[in-house]
Amino acid sequence: MSYTPHTNKDIEEMLGFIGKKSLDELFETVPGEIFRTHDPDIPESKNEMELKNFFRKISEKIDVFNISFLGAGCYRHYIPSGVKAITSDGRFYTAYTPYQPEASQGTLQAIYEYQTYIAMLTGMDVANASLYDGASAVCEAAVMAMAETKRNKIIVSETLHKEYAETLETYLGKENIVVLSMENGVSSRKKLSEHLDSDTAGVIIQTPNFFGCIENLAEFKEEVKKNKSLLIAAINEPYSLGVLKNPGECGADIAAGDAQAFGSPTAFGGPSLGFIAVRKNLMRKIPGRLCGKTKDINGKDGFVLTLQAREQHIRRDKASSNICSNEALCALAATVHLSLLGKEGFLAIARRNVSQAHYASKVISEIPGFSLKFNAPFFNEFTIKCEADPELIVNRLASERIGAGIPIGRFFPELSDCLLIAVTETTEKEEIDVFAKRLAEISKELIDK
Repeated sequence: MSYTPHTNKDIEEMLGFIGKKSLDELFETVPGEIFRTHDPDIPESKNEMELKNFFRKISEKIDVFNISFLGAGCYRHYIPSGVKAITSDGRFYTAYTPYQPEASQGTLQAIYEYQTYIAMLTGMDVANASLYDGASAVCEAAVMAMAETKRNKIIVSETLHKEYAETLETYLGKENIVVLSMENGVSSRKKLSEHLDSDTAGVIIQTPNFFGCIENLAEFKEEVKKNKSLLIAAINEPYSLGVLKNPGECGADIAAGDAQAFGSPTAFGGPSLGFIAVRKNLMRKIPGRLCGKTKDINGKDGFVLTLQAREQHIRRDKASSNICSNEALCALAATVHLSLLGKEGFLAIARRNVSQAHYASKVISEIPGFSLKFNAPFFNEFTIKCEADPELIVNRLASERIGAGIPIGRFFPELSDCLLIAVTETTEKEEIDVFAKRLAEISKELIDK
């Protein structure tokens, strides 16, 4: 490294303080084989034109799916041009955490509007200023439930996204998690009573779940509330809220999930946008910040950080989270996206997701060797059982620039013959027909072998 912010004298003083004689001695615990012994192979510098041509040639080599049926928590939705136009404005693009909120009225208003949208969509009283992604949001919801109930066990449905479940284990430890088994692709209500006890802080159920099936949250409400536990709804396809009852209507105490679908492209998996919304009684347990609206001395609207019960501010000893980011730019993109759609536009897109997905499931399940794995209702994602190996099908179609879905066996070995397929409003009927035709041809070839 040719640049260092410290002088030789600074380095000597620091080494002396920790009892080391040299930088080599400081790093002596690092295995020698991982140190670079030669200069990196970095090309000579280029001017702007040369650099653009260089990256253009690289981009031409990247295989991008022309037709995609990939989902499992990251969905391809159409993003209006206005989203990028507005979020690229320098006043928004450079905005960061409002440490001096009175001087950040534009940023605060954007966050306030975002919180309002999330609260409206989820049917909750309060929403925070966003989190990193759906997995961290669900984990924060679990921690919040434990802090509120003073209990340390979380019941997690087997139908929760596996990556969310693995992140929960990292946050809480396996000893604090009990898995609720599934029946026909949805959480087993019969098994819930076997797990609920006086140590249960919360129950996490995702809807639509990992397999695309719609869970009936309301069925779990009474039993969970009777046990004085919290019901947590996990949502990673928020467009479903356009046609389904929201978590608030179903009796959930916390709604947590991912809003990537609003304004953020799939972009090879990120960035994403986590959200949490809660009932009013949990307001002081929610991580992050809450922006509020008030009046100044002249009667004009003003925006403030109403609540900052978090690690960098007051009540630090009582904080249940160390979340620092408010994901302001992604939250702004979501706000702009939802504003441009409006209620009618949002509903229209949700309905198109349903119609396109159900058309696809019908066409595909009529192909010999393919059938719907579960008969539970679904929104825009469904699980198909394949007679041929799903991994081979996916690999064959990938060479044709068709993203054929996700083999579920990667997450659930007992379902190694299943393929998870997602369809959104961006998927045309012609694309579905092409996909179904190639599925039939490739499956027949693989089975005949």
